[in-house]
Amino acid sequence: MCGFGGSSSSSASQDALAKEQDLALKRTDAKNQNDDLARMQAIAKVNEMYGVNSTVNGKQVNESNGVFDTQSVTQSYDGADELAQRNAGYGSVRQNALDVALNDLSKQHDVANRDLKFNVARSGLTGGSVDVDKNAELAGKYSEGVLTSNSNADGIVNNIKAKDESTRADLISRINAGMDANSATSSALSQIQNNQAQGRVDGQSNLLSNFFNGIANGVGAYQYANGGNSVQQVAGTNYYTPAGFKGKSS
Repeated sequence: MCGFGGSSSSSASQDALAKEQDLALKRTDAKNQNDDLARMQAIAKVNEMYGVNSTVNGKQVNESNGVFDTQSVTQSYDGADELAQRNAGYGSVRQNALDVALNDLSKQHDVANRDLKFNVARSGLTGGSVDVDKNAELAGKYSEGVLTSNSNADGIVNNIKAKDESTRADLISRINAGMDANSATSSALSQIQNNQAQGRVDGQSNLLSNFFNGIANGVGAYQYANGGNSVQQVAGTNYYTPAGFKGKSS
């Protein structure tokens, strides 16, 4: 009788242990599935903040008194609004950089134009071919400056976009390594704001220094120095008079 009792007790203990092990395995599996869902949701939320649409498909497992209830979860994340906000931010940064550049370019143009008129008049070339050519050169240089200013403004925005994409990839990597959703979304928002703020600072340096340098001074190249040939202008036509010539040009 004692032998049978001991065997029965041992069997019951093994059954209880097996149940505990089975319950532990189920809890571990439930936790893994819930963690996977939370990880996918955190990644999707970060993507949404950067304007990227995504869909999450996972499992949510709930336990009540050792009974597990598994539900399929499908969630869609629409980043359209966030993308529109980011694009508006990019547009603002670009316009800021362009305004700075064009304002400075216009000031430089005004100075170069004034100097050019002075040098042309001082050289007696007003209204002639030199005057026309130099003003065309000035206008062409200004158009080049406008294109360059736009290109530089685009470059500033592209730099921000590259930083944003790098940050998004880094956050996803951190989430996969265990970073929680709240920390990830908070960091994403902070980085988006910081990158755009840095872009505005960079935009203040979007200047084309000394862009028209040499155009006004180049007028002197049309004259011969040190008693050489001089240029006279009559009725809008340039006449070249050799040095030492005393007669009247006709």
